[in-house]
Amino acid sequence: MEFKIEELDKKKECFEINEKTAKDLKTELKTAKFTDVSVNFEYLNLGNKLYGDNKKASIEIQQENCKRVIEVFKACKKAVKIIKKLKIEWSGVLYIEGLKNKKNNNDLMLIALLDTHFNYNIFKRLGSAVHYSCDYLDKENEINNMCDFKDNKCVKHRELNIEKKTGCCPSFCKYVDCKVCTVKNLSCKIFMCNFLEDRGYYFTPHTIPVLKKHLNIVERFMCFGLLFKTTKRTIRRLWFIRVLLALAGVVLSAALVMAILAIIL
Repeated sequence: MEFKIEELDKKKECFEINEKTAKDLKTELKTAKFTDVSVNFEYLNLGNKLYGDNKKASIEIQQENCKRVIEVFKACKKAVKIIKKLKIEWSGVLYIEGLKNKKNNNDLMLIALLDTHFNYNIFKRLGSAVHYSCDYLDKENEINNMCDFKDNKCVKHRELNIEKKTGCCPSFCKYVDCKVCTVKNLSCKIFMCNFLEDRGYYFTPHTIPVLKKHLNIVERFMCFGLLFKTTKRTIRRLWFIRVLLALAGVVLSAALVMAILAIIL
């Protein structure tokens, strides 16, 4: 199923997923008469910026936002399953009223979570999470105009009068270009210079919902250190870490069993 977010036309007869209906979706969906599904703007926390006055404040805001987005995702996931079970014809479009007034990209993140869960098997979800996270971070930068490029110079280099036209990209990166980088490198997109961090613009993989759902804590930490690599190589490295952790778990489990048997026998 293809999931989409669209602006709500008030004439549409929608079942709204909000804090109230999410508490008993099965009953609400069975008794409601609807042709389409909508998500409440405030429930998805679309009216708030995800950045405070400093790095610490931004982390706290994003932690709460991450919890809320995952909560809404769980409600939507449950609703999709119930709709399928009830054999209700539904296009996969989630309508939201007031999208033009949004201050973050939680709508994109909700689609990322739904699409990754329903349309990718367990072996492809890691890759999907990385791709969607890159798109999400690009959109966050765009909606907040963080780097504020003018004539290929970012706001930091203009204000500090630094002659450089590749932003924070180092000259040794083989993908460097005097334009917006087209490589979906998650580590590069998470990175924010001190100049922007002091203004509260900060990202961490631990508060990006789709990464929180599909990457373990070690894999999320690795997202900080895979700079200057293609998406394909980034995903390969993350899978390598996942396999190593799985093997380490097997070895530790075997050692524990042997120790217990040695004590018993």
